[in-house]
Amino acid sequence: MKHKSFVPEFVLNIYNSGVQEYCFTGCVMIVDLSGFTQLTQSLMEDTSNGVDTLALIIKNIFSPLISEIHSIGGFVSSFAGDSFNAIFPNDTCNSSDVSTTATSLIEIVKNLSLDQKFNIENQINIKIGIGHGDITLGFAKDNFNSTYFFDGLGIRSAVRSVVKANSNEIIYSQSFIHSVNTSSLKPQAYDQDIYEHYNEDIKAIKASRQKYLHIS
Repeated sequence: MKHKSFVPEFVLNIYNSGVQEYCFTGCVMIVDLSGFTQLTQSLMEDTSNGVDTLALIIKNIFSPLISEIHSIGGFVSSFAGDSFNAIFPNDTCNSSDVSTTATSLIEIVKNLSLDQKFNIENQINIKIGIGHGDITLGFAKDNFNSTYFFDGLGIRSAVRSVVKANSNEIIYSQSFIHSVNTSSLKPQAYDQDIYEHYNEDIKAIKASRQKYLHIS
């Protein structure tokens, strides 16, 4: 039986090439989901089916999100609690597709029907931060193990973006803004550093309002 690796194929290919550090340019998306703590607590009160139900819910939430990311050539680089990081190398993805995918992820989570499917009232919320720039993939090894890490402007700008996001919002860094067609960005009168993205200018499904912050 063939087991699926938890390490992204992108990382494995670089690792197998023998290099210790690989630099490239791309987009980074941080997807932060909230509501799992309350959901877990409520399900754990059901000692008979709580664990199985939670596993099914997690699969129903994460699987379509990850599939959207893979569909445009991105990959999930790491999970951390209720959030995960996705990376989209410029060689395989373009910024407009990343923007469209982010909008799709918002809609997927907003349209979850946990109450209908699992008879659960808990609401799962999502917020997304996206950056763009140089990304470094590095490897750390000892005599027994190897691990990998990502760093660079692309990562850091995504981190600073996601902390500015509210529920159901997508925040883009200035570095990302510079990588897309700026004609689709129109400044808002209430804040010169915030931009609204007009979805008729890019292929995207119905979206909630998206902010664009000048974050270097």
